[in-house]
Amino acid sequence: MSGRYIQAPLSYVVGRITTSALADLKLEQMAELQQSLTMLGFINKEISTVHELDFAALNPSLDSGAPFNQVKRTAFLNIDSTKVIIFDSDSIELRTTSYIKYDYFMEEFDSVLKAFIKSVPAYGKAAINEAILAYVDVIVPVDKYQLFDFFKNGENALPMTSFGKRKNIFAVAKTELNEIIDATHRVYVSLEQLPQRIRRFVPDAMIEPEAKFIMPISITHEPKKESHEPYIILTTQAAQLHVGKILEEMSTQQLFSDSHLNCGNAFKEMINKEVCNIVWKYSEE
Repeated sequence: MSGRYIQAPLSYVVGRITTSALADLKLEQMAELQQSLTMLGFINKEISTVHELDFAALNPSLDSGAPFNQVKRTAFLNIDSTKVIIFDSDSIELRTTSYIKYDYFMEEFDSVLKAFIKSVPAYGKAAINEAILAYVDVIVPVDKYQLFDFFKNGENALPMTSFGKRKNIFAVAKTELNEIIDATHRVYVSLEQLPQRIRRFVPDAMIEPEAKFIMPISITHEPKKESHEPYIILTTQAAQLHVGKILEEMSTQQLFSDSHLNCGNAFKEMINKEVCNIVWKYSEE
């Protein structure tokens, strides 16, 4: 599938590069970086500092009495907050809720990385650990089509099907796949089935805890509070290790191309193209 959906159910896209330790920026470096990112349209700067425990609270193996460092994250947002750059001590990521095409997303991420390396040349020497790409789609039944019509395996694809026929006034269900393809590639897929009145557009694991970093999300076919039909939050995420590479050596296309392919393959294996191409208006453009 080389084209795209004009009315895609896509709500959220994240590209993240994890690296070796990134040194704290000097005041003049931060000022130069902010100027460079402003020229790219990222005009608002926000900083969040939280205790490391906030990110690890769900890990039962951690000793709650142990000391935790503070984690500082810096965000640069565009004028309507539909695009956000977030970086910390070992990662740089680009998020968007206004995704159009993969090539455009990569071009923008390339410009962001060049701005970082120009402002802080030492960042160009940072070792790359992993490149992670994630897509979130919100699949809502529309018109004459029921939810299972959007999936190749019909009702068998829906998480609730695993639990048989049930009578209730509220239910959620989730199906997950964690897959290691080879020594450097992995894939994660999640289908979460929810009542439409919940109107959540991203999975729990991807909800941003910092209010200053929150992004508006708008999709063509949104869940309706008054509907009794469920909907699906579909997450496809792929990652690739890049051993022995440094940031200035690699373009984002090189970093993410395999992950983009693996996300696309996972998505195409699940959906019913005959229905999806009609409802989401597939175009070869």
